[in-house]
Amino acid sequence: MERLRKEERRLTERRAELRAEMTDGATEDGRRPGLDGELRRIDGEIARHASAEWRRARWDERLRGAGFRGSIPPRARDNKARIIAWMTYFPASMAWTLVNDPIRHAIEFLYNRVGKLLQSMSDRTFRGVENACDDRD
Repeated sequence: MERLRKEERRLTERRAELRAEMTDGATEDGRRPGLDGELRRIDGEIARHASAEWRRARWDERLRGAGFRGSIPPRARDNKARIIAWMTYFPASMAWTLVNDPIRHAIEFLYNRVGKLLQSMSDRTFRGVENACDDRD
């Protein structure tokens, strides 16, 4: 990370020097033909440094600051214990899902059917009561 910062600082300083040179002895349109190409090259290098490698290093720094202790990108050999734990847990999780989901869906289905049946019985039984209560008021 420090290497990237030094390189970016060097390129930025060189860019500032070129800008200053461009104003000294520039043509009427404000350009110096030899320096324009160099300035574009340095701008490209700055953009390249600020892109993938720079972002990856910054991301790595943020993860480390948040307590992440793995490699980036993660490597299987660094996570052997986690992979074995997952392999051990997965069959039990799959079995529980296969048993639990159908039972839960069956219970919810029965609950909804019985609820609708009881509600329809209640509606039929008390069909005229709502109107009778409203007439007394």
